[in-house]
Amino acid sequence: MEKNMDSITRMSKTQNKIKLIGKISNVILIIVSVITIIVAAGSFIFGAAMFTISRTMSDDEMFSYFSEFLNSSKNRNDISITQAEKEEIKSGLIEAIDNLNSSGLLRLEYKGTGDIKMSELYTFFFFGISIMCVIIIIYLRVIRSMMKTLSKGDRPFTFKAAKKLKRLSFAMLLIMLVNPLTGIMLFVVTLIFSYLFEYGAYLQEKADETNRIQEEMIMSFAEVTENKSEQTGKHVRRVAEYSGIIAEEMGLDEERVSKLRLASTMHDIGKLLIPAEILEKPARLTDEEFAVIKKHPAYGGKLLDNVEGDVMGLARTIALDHHERVDGRGYPDGKSGNYISVEGRIVAVADVYDALTSKRSYKEPWDHQKAYEEILKGSGTQFDSDVVDAFKRRYGDINALRQQYADNE
Repeated sequence: MEKNMDSITRMSKTQNKIKLIGKISNVILIIVSVITIIVAAGSFIFGAAMFTISRTMSDDEMFSYFSEFLNSSKNRNDISITQAEKEEIKSGLIEAIDNLNSSGLLRLEYKGTGDIKMSELYTFFFFGISIMCVIIIIYLRVIRSMMKTLSKGDRPFTFKAAKKLKRLSFAMLLIMLVNPLTGIMLFVVTLIFSYLFEYGAYLQEKADETNRIQEEMIMSFAEVTENKSEQTGKHVRRVAEYSGIIAEEMGLDEERVSKLRLASTMHDIGKLLIPAEILEKPARLTDEEFAVIKKHPAYGGKLLDNVEGDVMGLARTIALDHHERVDGRGYPDGKSGNYISVEGRIVAVADVYDALTSKRSYKEPWDHQKAYEEILKGSGTQFDSDVVDAFKRRYGDINALRQQYADNE
């Protein structure tokens, strides 16, 4: 049982982590993309301006304008740029272009002859920065596509996402026009991710089929259990709905609530092994008969012991835990507090409330207000106090469902 619960809890935590990582990464990538777009646009504008200047202005004229700008900004008239400083600026730009080449994203080769003009170097440098930013933006778009898919959490892999990544991988080949090695590398990496997403989507499809089969099995077992005794009527349906409402109020995620609703319908499956004459006895049970009834949680655990699947595993956990008490005086194992699964503690409240408000061969149904007060009275002893608080907050919905799914007299 603990193994099944650990598996379900780990899966839920993993899905939440994937969703959180996807959302955070997507926000970061958006910010980085916006900054990169601004840099790319600014570099392109500067490059275009320098390209225009390179046709109309010599280096000396450009440095002269630069000196005048420094003079006006500092209210001085003694600032001038020496020839040595000019050469230093030129060599700095050439070194920056070499660094762009060594980045692996670009392969810029200046083909000019003779003396290199400063404006030409600036043009080359800024256009290089702009092209590199465009490459980064394209690849950030690929990563964002993956992170956006992961942020869905419960179904991060889809055939649609895989197909989109495959198209983007071929778009990466365009980068070969700038740098063949980088283009091939990005193409291969993105294509591998597309196949990983495709395989993940295939596994999810198989998991959906398994869940569908589990659901059909559970509903069949629940129907058999419900029909074991005419006294139970729509008991399992009401318990499932009550449990779902309480779980929602306690903040369990949507998928976990859905699994709980389904799995809780099998909480009394162990009663299939209890003699009908005891289940339908029109009087109070003897101590010996009650001892037999108390075996049904353990019977339920055994019936579901070797059944695979998250929902079936949860059904087994609930079957074993729904008669445990937080004070340790329940059965079959005498667990207490948090040693009882959250789902088991939820179903315990839902099950007892429905049993109290339903007619049995040995009793008439309690008034719903009296049953409500009985649940509240058991908070912290028979029932988990957090579960009871959630039951109390959503009692209006629970009472409405009690009337909606009332047994036919």
